[in-house]
Amino acid sequence: FNLAGAMRWWFDRSGEPRAAAGMVEGKQVQSWRHPQDGRWRELPREDAARLRTAIHNIDEAGNLYVTQPVGTAGELALFRFDAGTMKPADEPMVSTPGFDFNGQLITADTDGRVLGVRVETDAEQTHWFDPALRSVQQAADQRFAGRVNRIDCRRCGERDMVALVMSYSDRDPGHLWLYESQGARWQHVSALLDGIDPRQMGTVDFQRIRARDGRDLPVWITRPAAAKAGQRLPAVVMVHGGPWVKGGSWRWRSMEQFLASRGYLVISPEFRGSLGYGRSHYEAGWRQWGQAMQDDLVDAARWAVAKGLADPKRICIAGASYGGYATLMGLIRDPDVFACGFQWAGVTGLDFLFSRS
Repeated sequence: FNLAGAMRWWFDRSGEPRAAAGMVEGKQVQSWRHPQDGRWRELPREDAARLRTAIHNIDEAGNLYVTQPVGTAGELALFRFDAGTMKPADEPMVSTPGFDFNGQLITADTDGRVLGVRVETDAEQTHWFDPALRSVQQAADQRFAGRVNRIDCRRCGERDMVALVMSYSDRDPGHLWLYESQGARWQHVSALLDGIDPRQMGTVDFQRIRARDGRDLPVWITRPAAAKAGQRLPAVVMVHGGPWVKGGSWRWRSMEQFLASRGYLVISPEFRGSLGYGRSHYEAGWRQWGQAMQDDLVDAARWAVAKGLADPKRICIAGASYGGYATLMGLIRDPDVFACGFQWAGVTGLDFLFSRS
């Protein structure tokens, strides 16, 4: 493995390279600097398109952590990598059923020990291994109930620890607070975005529905604050770009909230091909532009109608990049479902895209 050709590197706190990854003839090539003798060792090569074992992180002791798919849906889980067998451990260190592991190990800034793990499923959450930080998290969650409270600290877990706490929700972009362990003092620093009244913002809900072929289909729903129970609303199916990304999470999002503030129900499907929901969901989108991926958008709209949320005669489709492509295709393919569409930076030449990218 030629380290000079690596496309990604992992370094320890002293700036020493500890892992690297590159690609050779369609194969993912990953190498790790073994903690016992410091020699570089190559992990088994795999097809890059169907990669199972991927380097995720290293700790200060030189231990390696990797992700691998588990279960029938192939959700990524975090594993310790065994230095003796040169294989991942038999059991995952962190798994998030229904979601790919998407997160990071949190390490101490003083000695590099692992303090906890931060993950995002439908919403972000932090699990602390350190008792002192677990106590601070509980205090923050009690003080700012019903919100995500992210703690970033210095001298973590020590008596003189200081932390910046970002507290946010689906209706509030967030506020920053300074926490000082000595005296348990809290001080407001600033809002992330001025002029936002959470009481006027829409609520964000996460649903899993069934697509027409039985596939599990995650969908985000942003409902206007003024909406009444049983009221059918004009709706916008918001299609994320990529398309190989995770489109949403439980947080304040500007476009969805803008539309909700104008009275629209916003339906944001995580159509097949989206990342974050398992290998099976991702691969189901291969070669499905304008086909099953498009069906998922229609199925999400029809689900909202069947639930009494959306007015079937007033549904629009919108998006940028891949979302722009899906918008144009939606108007062509399903004019009985979508009464209008708006797109920006949409993909319109697939031959050009895939022959030149």
